[in-house]
Amino acid sequence: MEQIERLIEEGINLADLGRLEEAIGCYEEAVNLCRQWAEGEGREEFLARALSNKGAALRRLGRLEESLNCLNEAVALYRQLTKVEERKDLSDKLAGALVNKGNVLDDLGRPHEALQCYEEAITLFKQSMERQGRAELNEGLALALMNKGVTLRGLGRLEESLNCFDEAIAIYRQLWEQGQGAPAYEFAMTLMNKGETLRRLGHPEEALSYFDEAVGIFRRLVEKHRGFAEWLAWTLRDEGKALDDLGRLEEALACYDEAIALYRQLVEVEGQKALEKELAATMMNKGVTLRRGGHWEDALHCFEEAIGIYRRLVEVGGQRELVSELASALVNIGNALADADRPEEALTCYDEAIRVYRQLVEGEGRGELVSDLAGILVNKGNALADLGRFEEALCCFDEAVAIYRRLVGTEGRKELASWLAAALVNKGGALQKAERFEEALRCFDEAIAIYRQLVERQGQKEWTDKLAAGLMNKGATLDDLGRFEEALQCYDEGIRLWEEMMEAGSTHVAAWLLQGLGVRFELKRRMRDWQGAAEDIYRALAVVQPFLGAESPPESVVMALIAFLFRLRLLTPEELAELEEVLGEEGLGKELQDWFERWGNDP
Repeated sequence: MEQIERLIEEGINLADLGRLEEAIGCYEEAVNLCRQWAEGEGREEFLARALSNKGAALRRLGRLEESLNCLNEAVALYRQLTKVEERKDLSDKLAGALVNKGNVLDDLGRPHEALQCYEEAITLFKQSMERQGRAELNEGLALALMNKGVTLRGLGRLEESLNCFDEAIAIYRQLWEQGQGAPAYEFAMTLMNKGETLRRLGHPEEALSYFDEAVGIFRRLVEKHRGFAEWLAWTLRDEGKALDDLGRLEEALACYDEAIALYRQLVEVEGQKALEKELAATMMNKGVTLRRGGHWEDALHCFEEAIGIYRRLVEVGGQRELVSELASALVNIGNALADADRPEEALTCYDEAIRVYRQLVEGEGRGELVSDLAGILVNKGNALADLGRFEEALCCFDEAVAIYRRLVGTEGRKELASWLAAALVNKGGALQKAERFEEALRCFDEAIAIYRQLVERQGQKEWTDKLAAGLMNKGATLDDLGRFEEALQCYDEGIRLWEEMMEAGSTHVAAWLLQGLGVRFELKRRMRDWQGAAEDIYRALAVVQPFLGAESPPESVVMALIAFLFRLRLLTPEELAELEEVLGEEGLGKELQDWFERWGNDP
C-alpha cells in the first residue's frame, strides 16, 4: 500500500513539473500493483485515485479517448465505494473524478455531457461540505464551478458562465482573506477565464484587469515551477486578444510574441508536443492582429504555419477534435488572401472551411458552432462579390443574416449583435455593387442602428470603427443615387469617428481613414468644392505623417496612400489649377511632392 501511495504522489509531482510521460508511468505502475492486489483492504480506493490522476495526465497529452477510459473506470469505482454509508467521505473524490471526466468530454466536443459531470460534482462538493464541515472542499467546488463556466461559455451561454466564474473567484478570495491561502494556479485560471468571458461579452477594458492579475500570478508560479509556463502563455494570448479588441495592436503583438516564445520552448525544446495546438492557436491570433494592422504578408506566414500544424495533427495525428480549429485557420488565411486581392484563392479556403463547419453543425449536432458557420458565409459572400458573382454572394449573406437574426433575436445571444450588423453591412455592399441601391440602404441603416446602440448606448467603444465603416458605405450608396449632400453628411461623420480614434492612439484605422478621405475628396471634386478638397489633402498628410519614417509601414496604409495619390494624378490640368489656387503659393507643397517621389511619379 505504501509503495502504491508513493507512486501516485510521485506521479502528481512529476505532472506538476510538466513531465507527463514520466507521471503516467508512475500511475500505470500503481494501477498494475492495485490490480494484482486482492480485493478489499483499500484496493478500489487506490485504484480509483491512480486512474483519475492518469486520466488527467493523458488529457494534457491530448490522448483523450485513453483519458476517458481511465476516468470512466475511476468514476465507477468511486460510485461503488460511496454507496456504503461509512465511505461517504469519498464523495469529494468522486466529485474530483467527475470534474476530470467533464474536462475530457468538453475537449471531445461533448459539452452537454461535460455539464452533467460538473453539475453532479458541484452538488457532491456542497453536500460533503455540509456533512463534513471541511473548508478545504471549497477549493474543489471552486474548480468545478470554473470548469462549468468554461463549458457554458463554449455553448454561448456567457452570462451563466460569468456567474460561475464570479462564484469561484469569491471562494478563492475568501480563502485568501481567511488566511487559509488559495491554490494560486486554479485562482489564476479562474481570473483568466473571467477575463476572456468579459472580452467575449464586449467588455475588453474590464477584462484586462483580470488578465493582468492572472499573468502576475502565473509569472510568480513559473519562477518556482517551469510546469506553469504553458498557462502563462495561454493567459498572455487571451490578454493579447483583449488588447486587439481595444485597438492596442502593438501591445497585443507583444503578448502574442511572448506566448509564442514560451510555446516554442515547451514544444520544440522540452518536447511537450501536446502544446502544438496552442502554438498554432497563438500564431492564428497573431496573424489576425497583423492583418488588422495591415501587415498582410506577415499575417499570411502566421496562418500558413498554424494550418500546417493543424493539418498534421488532424490528418496524421488523428486529433479529429481539432478540425474546427483547422477550419478557423482556413478562414483567417482566406481573409488575408482576400485583403491581398486574391479572391479565388480565398474562396478555396472558405469552401473547405464551410464543408467542415456544416458537417460539425448539421452532421454532428454541434449547434454552438453555427455562429462560426455564419461568419464564414459572410467572408465567402465578400469574395464572391469581389468577383462580380453577386447572386451567389447574396445567397451567402442571406443565410448568414438569417442565422444571426435567430441567435440574437430568438435565442438572446446579444453578444452577436455586432456580427449581425457586420453581415448586414457586407450584404449591403454586395447590393450596392449590383446597383440595387435602395435595398443596400436598408441594410446599411439597420447595421448603423445596431452599431449606434452598441457604441453610444452600451458604451462598447470598440465598435466605433465599424460604425464609421457603415456610415461610409451608406454615404457611397447615396453618392451613387446622386444624393450628394446626404452622402457628404455620412462621410463627414464616419471620417470624424476615425479621426477621433487616431487621436486616441488607435492607429490601425489609418488605412480606413485615408480611404475615407479619398472618397470624400472625390465627391468634393465633383461638387467643385476645392476648399474642402484641399482640406482633405492636408488631413491625409497628417494621417500618413507618423508612418513616413518607418522602414516598412503597414501595407494597408501604403496601398491606401497610393490610391489617394492616384486620385490626384487623375485631376485635369484645369482642376489641378483650381486646387493649387486654393492651396496657395506652394501649390501641392513639398510634403506632397515627397509623397510622389516615394510612392509614384509626379502628377
